[in-house]
Parts: sequence; structure tokens; C-alpha cells
Amino acid sequence: MSYSTTTPLSTWDVIHPVFGHQLLRQDWAAYLGLGRPSTYIFQMESKLMIPIILPSDLLIVQRGLSIQQGQIILSSVNGQFCCRRLQSFPRPIVLAAFQGPTIKLKSSDRWQVFGRVTGLIRLWQDHPLCWPL
Repeated sequence: MSYSTTTPLSTWDVIHPVFGHQLLRQDWAAYLGLGRPSTYIFQMESKLMIPIILPSDLLIVQRGLSIQQGQIILSSVNGQFCCRRLQSFPRPIVLAAFQGPTIKLKSSDRWQVFGRVTGLIRLWQDHPLCWPL
């Protein structure tokens, strides 16, 4: 079964681990427990957030925290994850990169904040360094 990036997550079919042979229609957010405050780690792959975040840095992302102007967030825009600095004033909402293009959200865009980047882990000469953002 193939899915396009325009398919809303809440309409995707999932195979429940308990009933592996049975295809259940379920809300992804409820299935993965994304409504609860929790911490996730993502690896950065792009160079858009240099000098703050480098490629291969591990981002510590917390869900359930409030977000404010100027904070670095991980969000989903039209089905693709991106890490950007939030600029909500003046309207429209802008997701800014330190290097490269910014994203100006339109009313037709499907946009959702996954969480706030609260820290990162960087390997430096084979030693992990951690610090809050």
C-alpha cells in the first residue's frame, strides 16, 4: 500500500503490533502517544541551521512545551520535517533558517509543530558534547 505525502496522518492505516495480521484504522498521534509530553532525539541532516546546529548533530526535541517567538522548533510542513527558528510576528508565520531559504507559511500549507528543540548532542573528536539551546 503506498501513501503520498498529501495523505493526512490521521487517515493512514496501521498494523497493530498485538494483532499483526489485522489492519486497523487508527489515529497515528494516539497510536504513537504523541499527545503526551515526551522527549525525542533526531539527527540533523542539513546545513540550514549552521552555525548553531551542524549536520550530524543530535537534536533533543521535547513535545508538550509551549513555543515562543525566536525559539528553534521541529515542525512538519506539508508532510516534511524541518528544523527552523519560529518567527510569528508579523504575520504570516515564518520558519527561518540561519543559512538558506526561509519558509513563509500560507493558509493552504499543512503545518504542525512537533516539538521545541531544547538541546543538542555533538560529537567532537570522538567525545560527545551536550548543551541546552
